[in-house]
Amino acid sequence: MLSDFINSIIHDALFIKYGLVGLFFNGMFSSFIPIPTEITISALLLGGISVYAGDNTFNGYQNKVKPGINFNLAGIFYLSDSKAIKIDFGYTYLKPNYDNYYYSSDPAHPSSYEGGDISQFYAKGNILVGSFSPSQRLIMYASLGFGIHYMVQKEATIKYWYQYYQDSTWQQYTEYHQSESNVNALLSVGAALGYRVTEKLGIMGEIEYNLVTTNGFLLFSTSSYFPMRIGLYYNF
Repeated sequence: MLSDFINSIIHDALFIKYGLVGLFFNGMFSSFIPIPTEITISALLLGGISVYAGDNTFNGYQNKVKPGINFNLAGIFYLSDSKAIKIDFGYTYLKPNYDNYYYSSDPAHPSSYEGGDISQFYAKGNILVGSFSPSQRLIMYASLGFGIHYMVQKEATIKYWYQYYQDSTWQQYTEYHQSESNVNALLSVGAALGYRVTEKLGIMGEIEYNLVTTNGFLLFSTSSYFPMRIGLYYNF
């Protein structure tokens, strides 16, 4: 009974048609995307700092940003000893650089900037090209990634003094900036170097350049940053 059922599927016209199509695509793509006989996966947990590459725009104002912390959780799916796909999720926490605030530098009339903390979340897929051979202690790769970037900046309060030139009197002003958030596209390039401590466990260092779009997903802006991190990876 089972043999009759299997025989009917094998000789079915639809099965034959799409089976041949599948064989065709497998033969066409296998030359540069080899299908491994055994899927190997690595999990990465990395942490470090992020350095902003330009000014941050908040409520229409440009302001400097201090280096902040960065965490990354990722999975690498190996296609061969030289190609892989990585899926990663990241978080960066940044604070405005109060020391670079441009209002009065008079010690008797200091400016203050409170709030405005920045949280950035992203999820992206990456194509990796490098050396992943299990027989080597060192692994390395270059990456190209694309994904979704979400940023939220908390409300901020700015207090500053302004001196009138007519009579040299000082007047204090207070500005309030509302919290804002946006979702944009993210393009990243990076490189990594790792060392296998054991067959399963290793150390990885990674640096990326993340470029974030503006106005949704259409234009690239100066909102870009460099995550630099180090951590552990585990081979399953």
